[in-house]
Amino acid sequence: MSTLSLHGPFFALLCLVTVDCGDGKRHVAETENEALIQVSRFVSNASQSWRSTQDLASVSLSQRMEVYTDEIDFELQFLSAVPVFTDQDNYIALIHNNTAALQKYVQNHSFFCTGPNGSHRTQLRLSASLRAELSIFACDWPKEDGMTGEYDVFLELPNGEIIGQVHANYKPSLLKQYGTMACVRNLWNDPGANVSGLESFPQWLDYHRMHGVHHFIIYTTSDMSPALQEMYQPYIDEGVVTRVHLDVPAERCWCYTCVQQLLILNDCLYRAKGHARWLLPSLDVDEYLRVNLPAEDVTRLMDGRSEGRRPVASIFFKKFRFARAPPGSLDISSPRYSNIPEDNAYKYAANVSLVNVVSVHHHQPVKGLGKILYESPTVAAVNHYRHPHLIETQTFAFANSSDNSLLAKVPLLEASLEKRYGAGWKGFLERMRAAPELTNWSCSAYSLSANGPPVWENE
Repeated sequence: MSTLSLHGPFFALLCLVTVDCGDGKRHVAETENEALIQVSRFVSNASQSWRSTQDLASVSLSQRMEVYTDEIDFELQFLSAVPVFTDQDNYIALIHNNTAALQKYVQNHSFFCTGPNGSHRTQLRLSASLRAELSIFACDWPKEDGMTGEYDVFLELPNGEIIGQVHANYKPSLLKQYGTMACVRNLWNDPGANVSGLESFPQWLDYHRMHGVHHFIIYTTSDMSPALQEMYQPYIDEGVVTRVHLDVPAERCWCYTCVQQLLILNDCLYRAKGHARWLLPSLDVDEYLRVNLPAEDVTRLMDGRSEGRRPVASIFFKKFRFARAPPGSLDISSPRYSNIPEDNAYKYAANVSLVNVVSVHHHQPVKGLGKILYESPTVAAVNHYRHPHLIETQTFAFANSSDNSLLAKVPLLEASLEKRYGAGWKGFLERMRAAPELTNWSCSAYSLSANGPPVWENE
């Protein structure tokens, strides 16, 4: 179970993790204790003072709720609560990380949910569950409350005992209707691993805007770098992003898929319901979805694939490792890559109406609805720009092939960045790369060397 405790200006954050190392396998810790990795970090005040016109919602961990039965005693603490009001549905989605105790309870028992003063009491529905990772519950809510924006959900046992409450919020009418949306998890710089999320984001977003992605939900955390506000502001002014703020520090994990990352993916999925046909839930800012047909447009490709009798629940894309471009150059200017795709480490687009829970490389469609497609790399694939020299695959193959298909896009992307940040856009990206980290962090034993294969460090 995810645990958050406060000690003065420091947080101790415990994350329940499953390993997702790009090898297509899921490695789950043997016990909950083995899956808890403690991280202490200082919390910045940068995010506390930043408010924008595109703030969609804020998310905090719920209060702890104690559940006692004859068979089992355990605690609940919901990670997020998302209001979902569409033409077909009206409910509050409650996101909780899976534990053995929770799974055992829901097999034989129920929870109930109400509004204030016991109003509209209903049984809490288990909407979806993804292996040992997350459970998504749905609390049906009156449709006429859709524009309220603030919701207090009270949880009860079958006997009517109130065990706690969860707060949900959003800004009604801020999100419009889109063909394709993408989720952007919290960004940071890590010089030791030769990674800069702040440098990568502007070129990544402008590229995908040019290729059929219409809107982006960005996530920030309580220890965000002050440079993020400056970087995001042009996109906020244009209205192409909306922000969800997590009122907790960031979990920053390389090999491990942390609870927080899964929270962001699924919080984003449920905020997209009723607003988008397609969602790119887990495309990182060093991963570029390259579409050759039709018209190099992501949305047109996916809409075309969904035509027919049976709707498409998702489309999976193979991923290829590209060498990073030299400093000062855009990522897509590097043509060198390994022609060995990352084994089973697909990224995908989800049909928002047919998928109810997502993870980094896989998801769970609504049972019996929609087919799953695996796209040919000749039509669409993901270019993954990670290391400057070594391409990390299972065989640690070097960048021994060349793909020039995106080089023609470099001038267009440069012009787009100049329009946003002025003639000095290269200097701006370099300044983003040099933005100081607010914390020293380590959320796993996994270390990526900038010029060599992954190295396991002893804890």
